[in-house]
Amino acid sequence: MKKDGFSLKDIEHKLSPKSSGQVIPYPVSESEISPNDKMIQFKTILSRIVSDAIRENSDSLTSDIADTVSVQVNKELDYLFREKEESDEKRFRELDETIRSYQKARQEIAATQITANKAKKRHVFGKK
Repeated sequence: MKKDGFSLKDIEHKLSPKSSGQVIPYPVSESEISPNDKMIQFKTILSRIVSDAIRENSDSLTSDIADTVSVQVNKELDYLFREKEESDEKRFRELDETIRSYQKARQEIAATQITANKAKKRHVFGKK
């Protein structure tokens, strides 16, 4: 920078972080910049662009994400409730079947006991 005609105070003022918070880079020819430095510069620029875009669109992104999550949660809850209802219905059908078979067995037992009791009573009094 001194070769370009800047005084030491001007250089110090421009490079000082107190002045504006930004360092003004000294123009360098393409041959002096390494490919690694170019990659770092590119990443920095790209990072700033993406950060700015995210900051600008954060409200719309937030609402879009919230809507998507809400829809997915509702679908999952509907599926779980439907699955629970189906399992409850199956369980109640099996319980109903068990109760009906138990009642039928009791009726059959009662019917055989009644006929057995009638047969015993006839033998007891000597009537056949």
